[in-house]
Amino acid sequence: MNSNQPPWLKAMQNGAIGEARAKAFLLNRFWVLERSVDIDGADFIIQRRLSGKNILDSQAPKLGVIQVKFYGTEATTHYIHKEYVVNEKHEPRIDFFLLCHSGEENDESTFLITSEEIVKNFPLSNIQGSDKYRISFPKILTGGFIVKNKTRALDRIEHALSLADFKSNRIFLSWALPSVRADLEGIEPVYKEDISNWYGDLPTSFFNYKKTVQKAMADVEEVYELLSQLAVEHEPMNAVHIVDEIAFKCHTGYGWNIPLPDELDNEDFFDACRQHKEIVSNLKSIGLLDAYIDFKKEIKKAFFSNIKKQFPIHKNQVCSVSIDYDFDDLSLKKLNVTILDATDYFKCPAKPNKYGMVDIGTFDYAKVVNISTHHIELYFMPGRYGGFKSKNDEDLFEEYLMTDFSVFKECMEKIYALKFVQDN
Repeated sequence: MNSNQPPWLKAMQNGAIGEARAKAFLLNRFWVLERSVDIDGADFIIQRRLSGKNILDSQAPKLGVIQVKFYGTEATTHYIHKEYVVNEKHEPRIDFFLLCHSGEENDESTFLITSEEIVKNFPLSNIQGSDKYRISFPKILTGGFIVKNKTRALDRIEHALSLADFKSNRIFLSWALPSVRADLEGIEPVYKEDISNWYGDLPTSFFNYKKTVQKAMADVEEVYELLSQLAVEHEPMNAVHIVDEIAFKCHTGYGWNIPLPDELDNEDFFDACRQHKEIVSNLKSIGLLDAYIDFKKEIKKAFFSNIKKQFPIHKNQVCSVSIDYDFDDLSLKKLNVTILDATDYFKCPAKPNKYGMVDIGTFDYAKVVNISTHHIELYFMPGRYGGFKSKNDEDLFEEYLMTDFSVFKECMEKIYALKFVQDN
């Protein structure tokens, strides 16, 4: 490598390398559109692969704006115009992303930063009369933006563009209360991160919640339509009949009222969302979001691979599991499984009931019994979980991997507590 290259040539080379890597990365998931000039800070314009729509449709799919930066050294700093990152209301543009690259050949690294993260983490400076965000390489390195899983990074871009589609096309409720098209599947991308929680699947729960909202909207809109008729009615006697109909729909006998469902104030759901978002934010701040999500899958796969030759596991067999792991990067170092009889593990009577199961008393079917910053001990009785009907060991193995067993959720919750709440 020629280290005596003039700075202008090195800058051109770095720019070309960054764009080439970014395009290869994006083409895995999106259509990358050609552009002849730098529009809105875009090195690339991307479109979701929606074959049923094109950019000439009246409700065209939202385009993503990608700016690419290459960092040749740790001292490199780039600047991005404020207008590229936020809109005229000073809100982060959900369709703008910054892709940063560093390193050469076998030392390549990619970083994905959203507009919201730019606003939150990087200072705004006035450079020659123009407001720009200062994107320094040390802050990128420590901000948890590195792409460790390409599929998950592309998912995050796609989720954001999916939401941008909804936000750009929907009709907002106004003083005139026009008919509203509910977007039942729209939810912020952060809630699609694969983080287990006590409430349940948040996107599905929000979908069901918005069905309740949609019903309430229909009720309110029906009353609004009747009020609209009153506003333009010339004949008082006709108005009487309209008022009677309104009274039938929203009069309780104790004054005018439009009853709305209690489910609109779903405190449990909103608490779960608040906790989910906090977990994602905390893990991302230390660069371990992807590692945390992957670790549960890693220990599940290692566990079931370890006992696969023992399938099917009898209802009275207990798998005693010992796990060694790296607390700093959440990587699995070693996993051992010892299969014991329930009577030996729980010291319980050996007499089975009519279903062939010995009584283990108040013990759970699975539980984390000990955890530290390097070691985990748990037990698991796979044979006592119903619903697994595959006779083929390979199919049964896949079914186990797809099931969100509580013991693995408990394991991740305790690891998170060790990292973030042990001092509280």
